[in-house]
Amino acid sequence: MPLGSSHGPEAETPESGSADMNPVLVVHGGAGPVSEDVKERLRQGIVRAATVGYCILREGGSAVDAVEGAVVTLEDNPEFNAGKCAFRLVNNVSPVKLLPHNK
Repeated sequence: MPLGSSHGPEAETPESGSADMNPVLVVHGGAGPVSEDVKERLRQGIVRAATVGYCILREGGSAVDAVEGAVVTLEDNPEFNAGKCAFRLVNNVSPVKLLPHNK
């Protein structure tokens, strides 16, 4: 499953450029109380979003492309409110952006 985590400084860190290095993508689908049937649908949506992003990384895509793929997957899923920013500026513009480091 394309979900993973490391815990603390004792986690192994492959050398830079190591062939053993695997990408990691973490997807957060929100928080709050939900019923069991909704919880399962949310879990499935999170796994789908993580899988989309992970596949982009495994196929050589950039981290920005992977994040965009995962976020778009959440935005396209009606179970999530991704893309429907709760906070908007006075001119109704969302303050959320995804920019590569060189922009």
